[in-house]
Amino acid sequence: MGRSSRRIRPSDPSRRRATARNCPRRGRRVDQPSDHGRDRCPGGLSEGCHLGDDRLAPKFRGARCSEVALRRAGIAVPFVTPQRVSEVPAWMTVGFSVWEIATEVSAGVVETYPHGIFWRLAGRQLFHKQRAEGRDARIATLRQHLELPADVERWGHDAIDALACAWLAWCVNRGGAVEISCTADLDWPLHDGSSLWLPIANADPARSN
Repeated sequence: MGRSSRRIRPSDPSRRRATARNCPRRGRRVDQPSDHGRDRCPGGLSEGCHLGDDRLAPKFRGARCSEVALRRAGIAVPFVTPQRVSEVPAWMTVGFSVWEIATEVSAGVVETYPHGIFWRLAGRQLFHKQRAEGRDARIATLRQHLELPADVERWGHDAIDALACAWLAWCVNRGGAVEISCTADLDWPLHDGSSLWLPIANADPARSN
């Protein structure tokens, strides 16, 4: 079945270090040109571009620029991407592998954050997705924007997150999403070029069926 049947497996963390080292966005000054198609890669460790940036809480000074920008947009990730292989959790290593495979298939892959999608659509932070009220709130939020499968009430929280991400990709292709990045921050000299995409607040490009 070709590449679509390729098994996704965690990569060797040492490979992830190499990916981060060779990424063309490394330590770029804001006045340097960028290759937008390959500049957003989350397939490796944080480069720590905001180390020493005392405008940020200590937790986010070692984060990727996309995580910094998301925080400035009012949405915080619970875990920032670490700078050392020894600190990379297994679930994040799987994410690195998925990104690597996806970008081999398509040049149009973007990164998003499911919790941020629901936060942006609902206009507020929802209850935790593993709580019944949080799961129900996510389903109700998505139902305002697309026709949901009849059995969605039986879906687990990860499947609901995946559906939100698929819908976000649909929005990106139709101009209904915005790229969150801190590269426009001229008060800080270094940025890694990473970004996250979220739906445009209170906007729906078209109802999806």
